[in-house]
Amino acid sequence: MIQMVAETPHEKWRAETMFTKEPGTVAWIQRECQPGDVFYDIGANVGQYTLMAARQVVPGGCVVAFEPHLVNAMSLLRNVALNKMAGVTVITSALDKMQAFLSFHYQQIAAGSSGSQLGHTRDEVGETFTPAVTELKHATTLDALLADDVIPVPSLIKIDVDGNEFLVLQGMDRTLRQPRLRSIQVEVHPSSHAKVTAFLSAHEWQEVETHYTAGGQAEIDKGADPAKVFRNVIYGRL
Repeated sequence: MIQMVAETPHEKWRAETMFTKEPGTVAWIQRECQPGDVFYDIGANVGQYTLMAARQVVPGGCVVAFEPHLVNAMSLLRNVALNKMAGVTVITSALDKMQAFLSFHYQQIAAGSSGSQLGHTRDEVGETFTPAVTELKHATTLDALLADDVIPVPSLIKIDVDGNEFLVLQGMDRTLRQPRLRSIQVEVHPSSHAKVTAFLSAHEWQEVETHYTAGGQAEIDKGADPAKVFRNVIYGRL
């Protein structure tokens, strides 16, 4: 059993929908995570998938959870402690295509919220928002962290960063070539699907599965064009 702190409506919703919001993500984690694996949860929020993966890769493996939203990261740490979960490392630096200090704009300050943006104030559908607060955030790349031996080489990577997924991918050129890495799941937006897939194809990765959130699937069931609905895409090696 996984326990989660639920002091805000956002946290309560994430706890209640842990297994139903993204059934494809749950199935991917349950199918792919093995003892001894290293799982990167990029955009971990309060840690529902971090905890799910850790239960399968530990002992012997670990989860590296990236969450730059400091309130979410604190809730994530509390959830790790609540579950007495060993093998989880939390990093609050933001991932990007370069190393820099950039403005991190919080769309909301509450734990469990999402939509914050690094370096700009456009949300994931391109609309401008007024930040609740802005923090000067250290941004780095996966390649830099691996080159400095800060984190272990990944077996699986999940990327869900509210529209900035392509920037994260651009900062992991060498990471994508690691033989140990065998599966990647990326949240893909309609406007970025082609360039994400092309970028990964150039690094000898191919699209092997697409799945939608429960909300996205409900839109499709009502007649929405699937090509215009956010989805998660799983990539495997060519």
